[in-house]
Parts: sequence; structure tokens; C-alpha cells
Amino acid sequence: RIRKPKSKTTTTTSKKTTPFPDRAHDDMNLPMFAICLLTKDDLPILSEWIAYHYHALQMRHLVVAVDPSSTTDPQPLLDTFRLHLPDLTIDQWSDKDFMPDF
Repeated sequence: RIRKPKSKTTTTTSKKTTPFPDRAHDDMNLPMFAICLLTKDDLPILSEWIAYHYHALQMRHLVVAVDPSSTTDPQPLLDTFRLHLPDLTIDQWSDKDFMPDF
């Protein structure tokens, strides 16, 4: 906002402090993130975790690695997010996708 100058030669401008001072502070200008998550039976908190990181960090790619000893499958929950957030790419990995064969 520009204040009315007191004299013809002075102008005062107020600046807002933002985490990214070189950018306008709106969601479209924040950097986007990709996150890899290792999960084991975290269904009760996984929905809130995804929603928070989607909005707060602009997460747009999520890789969910599921622990082989997990007793729950996050697939139905991840499918719901895929349906309602088409700009969020979600990949689900099992241990065969990231562990070497011995």
C-alpha cells in the first residue's frame, strides 16, 4: 500500500514479510514438493498427513512405500485422494519396488 507523501519528494511504501520475499504470497507461487513416505499401519493418521502436506507444502507427487509387515492396505484411501485431487500424483510401492533381491 502506498501512503500519501508528506512532501513532493518523499514516498513511503509498506512491505509485508513473507517466507518467500521475492515472490507474491499466494498458493500459486509457492514451490511444489514431491515426498516419499514409508508407512506401516498408519491409516488413522494418513489422511490428515496427506491433506496437510498437499495444502501447506504444495505436495503434488507422493510415493507411498508400504512396509511388508503392515497389516493394513492404504490403497482405498489413496484412491480417494486420487479421485478428489487430480493434480496429486500418488504412487504406491511395495518392498519389491525398492528392495534388492538377495
